[in-house]
Amino acid sequence: MRFAVNAPDLPTLQQHAVGLGRTQDFPHVKAGIPRLRRSKAWGDLGDLKRELLDLWTEERNTLAKEVMQDIEAQRKQRRKAAR
Repeated sequence: MRFAVNAPDLPTLQQHAVGLGRTQDFPHVKAGIPRLRRSKAWGDLGDLKRELLDLWTEERNTLAKEVMQDIEAQRKQRRKAAR
């Protein structure tokens, strides 16, 4: 995410985004890159930065939700085991 904010120019940021589109580590970011490449934001440095940051935020929020659901499931299991 920091790279997107500090990218010096549009071609560098586009290359970074294409690389993110190939990674398996962040599924929401990976899924959003092809849509982003077809949008008007792809040709504008500021818009592209904003869109990439939005994708990262969505990825972070999804991960946080999954973690919280897992914690709740573990709590329920512990409560059942304690009875």
